[in-house]
Amino acid sequence: MTDHQPFDDREPAARGKHRGRLLAWAWHGAVLLLVAWLVWRYIDIPLIGRVLLATPVNLALLAVAILLVDRTLMAWKWRQLLTAVGLTVPFRAVWLAYYQASFLSRIVPVALGADVLRGHLIAQRTGRWDRVVGSMLVEKILGVLGAVTFASAGAIFLAGTLAEQNFFYFVWAIPAIGAVVVVALLATLSGNFGDR
Repeated sequence: MTDHQPFDDREPAARGKHRGRLLAWAWHGAVLLLVAWLVWRYIDIPLIGRVLLATPVNLALLAVAILLVDRTLMAWKWRQLLTAVGLTVPFRAVWLAYYQASFLSRIVPVALGADVLRGHLIAQRTGRWDRVVGSMLVEKILGVLGAVTFASAGAIFLAGTLAEQNFFYFVWAIPAIGAVVVVALLATLSGNFGDR
């Protein structure tokens, strides 16, 4: 007598897709359980509740609005870079990838993890890791250039303020300290630094 196996008339590809979907749901469930445990274990929920209740509603709404505008502009910028390298990705997909990466960056202390997730989500849609990574590198370079521009403008205003208040030696000390840091960084990056 043989054991009777139930007949599965689905194609192997359909069974594999179904199994992949189940694994994805299991992974999402495991991540949610881990996040819930981390929140329960390490976050003072009553304190957060008291702070939120004490926060004026208009300030809370303003903070949420600023966050929405920031993430939307960041997603729009990255979509332009993706388009520049020949990848057509819907704005909604880029926007959602940014929000998922932002969420991950709040949980995982390393910012690189969020960028890897963001790149993976878009590369999965396009199949082009090389172009996605290239667009992300250009995005980082643009971010550095923007930060340098703002820092330079701030340094100019700071120098003017310090000169007006007779703290003129700070005007020379700030660039001198910056130069020392750059020289030290270049020295440590030198291949001969560790040999001495």
